[in-house]
Amino acid sequence: MKNRVVVIDDDGTIGDLLQDFLGDFGYSCAVFQTTGEALDEINNDDIVVSDVHFEANNFGGIDMYLELQKKFPDRKNEIKFIFMTAYSIESIEEKMKILPGKLKILFKPFNLRDLLKFVREIRSEGLPENLQSGLF
Repeated sequence: MKNRVVVIDDDGTIGDLLQDFLGDFGYSCAVFQTTGEALDEINNDDIVVSDVHFEANNFGGIDMYLELQKKFPDRKNEIKFIFMTAYSIESIEEKMKILPGKLKILFKPFNLRDLLKFVREIRSEGLPENLQSGLF
């Protein structure tokens, strides 16, 4: 499904919020609280929105991204991934330099408009008019 977004965050409240918000703009969302649950469910056309760090285990967003490269070896430079993190840019910047693909980073707390902007950029879609004018 072309408009599917997979949200992975160990905080279920964030997953539910992002699912409701993106659903309002026509995106279907699948929400998972662990990367392990999500891995088998992700298709190569999905946009993945994942927290970088999970409290419950050491398998975080960057590990998930690397696993998706193995899962889709023919498309590893085309994986669509948005990282969410509460950590500083310095702590993640070095790791991000080595990752190919369509990558974005959202620093928590973030504006939902920025998430939608990133999703639409990855899909090569423009922002709806009400968001272009800042009326959101």
